Amino acid sequence: MVAATRPFRLTPEDAEEFIMTPDGSRMNGATIAMVDRFVPDSAGVNYRPHIFIAAAQADAAKRASDQPVDQIAFRSVGAAIYQIGAHGVAERVLWNWSGEIGAR
Repeated sequence: MVAATRPFRLTPEDAEEFIMTPDGSRMNGATIAMVDRFVPDSAGVNYRPHIFIAAAQADAAKRASDQPVDQIAFRSVGAAIYQIGAHGVAERVLWNWSGEIGAR
């Protein structure tokens, strides 16, 4: 994914000129810097996924809380890509995968 999106990469200076948040306001410099640093700081061997365990999976949450974080086993049942807002918070769903084979 990093290689596929590399041609669309902007410098923070370029991005500040036109990137807007979902509400139409300008993206702040701190968030642009965080996005700019994401790949070198948080991709590849540094990637740490956000794991969300829904309330309906309380038994899995209990088992997970009893294990060291680096030993939790799980499988994805869906994924989403969000547009971030001015403060780096996910504000608008851009793409959602339901987990179905062949779903787009």
